[in-house]
Amino acid sequence: MQIKNKVLVYLTWRDKLLTFTQPKFPEAGRQVIAGTMEQNETPEAAALRELREESGIEDAEVVRILGDYFYSMRKFGRNEIQRRHVVHVVASDSISMKECWTHFEAHPSSGGEPIELSLQWLPLFETEFALIGGHDFFLPMLKHFVREHSEI
Repeated sequence: MQIKNKVLVYLTWRDKLLTFTQPKFPEAGRQVIAGTMEQNETPEAAALRELREESGIEDAEVVRILGDYFYSMRKFGRNEIQRRHVVHVVASDSISMKECWTHFEAHPSSGGEPIELSLQWLPLFETEFALIGGHDFFLPMLKHFVREHSEI
């Protein structure tokens, strides 16, 4: 079985988390920015690259690596284990953020046509929300750090 290094980006802006859905593939569910790490690429560099490619956001800073975990893709029909590196990134307060927008990932790693992403900021603390495929694994830790930082 193949193990692939992946990065998940927990991008926060104030007390919100960036998520997305794919209008043409609703079965893909609500996700965070994520992707395959390139050979010799650090999780931090991969997080910022994937963020640019999938959201268009360039003004962001890595805060910390929250951790990593292994996730089987078997239930999605793929004979693959992913080692997911979860990186907390913060969007700059100096840029004006929309609540939601559409972005096209021009060069998806799977090849083919650009993928339409419907991006949306979700409040971390007001309501519960679900992320597909284990993307929410480190959310409790993220909430802890965001809450701790906002009280300083």
